Amino acid sequence: MEASDAEIAARLRAILQRDEFQPKVADRAWANLGHWIEAILRRFGGLGLVIRLLVLGGCVVVLALIAGWIWSLLPRGAARRTRGAGSRPRGDAAGPSPQGLVAIARALMAKGALRDAARTLQHAILLATCEEQHVPWRPALADWEWVRLLRPSDGIVAMTRHTERLAFGPAPSREDLEACAEKVQALVVSEGRPR
Repeated sequence: MEASDAEIAARLRAILQRDEFQPKVADRAWANLGHWIEAILRRFGGLGLVIRLLVLGGCVVVLALIAGWIWSLLPRGAARRTRGAGSRPRGDAAGPSPQGLVAIARALMAKGALRDAARTLQHAILLATCEEQHVPWRPALADWEWVRLLRPSDGIVAMTRHTERLAFGPAPSREDLEACAEKVQALVVSEGRPR
């Protein structure tokens, strides 16, 4: 039994409704944007010269405001706002000091959170180095971004590698972490850093 033309047409419509035959979302978005632009240009073309110039001037002002806002968000703008701040303000609002971070790391070790304790020790090392070099603390930077920025001594780099290994390597031992905490405590309490 052969299918009728209507059955064939219905089957083809069903096949063409499948997702693989539909235009992609990005293609539809570009097509819609093109239709919007064409509609705006048609309306714009029907306006008088004075109105067109006023609309164009308004668009230029809006673009200049957006560009100024973006410019103020650039890192140079942030540096301009923090210049003269030295390292970072002390107190509870500024977050813990390097010594406070070592105490937090010891508490984490006591709870058995060894990897978190290692990351906290690394934070203490980097924060102490920032304070020594009078660099404002930026929590968004990763450890090795700090190493590139601060250019610390070989000893700090070695401690960074060691704490990274403890935090992200095979299961850290409590003994290794205790020894690391002692070294970090000595670093953040004394003015001298490893050479």
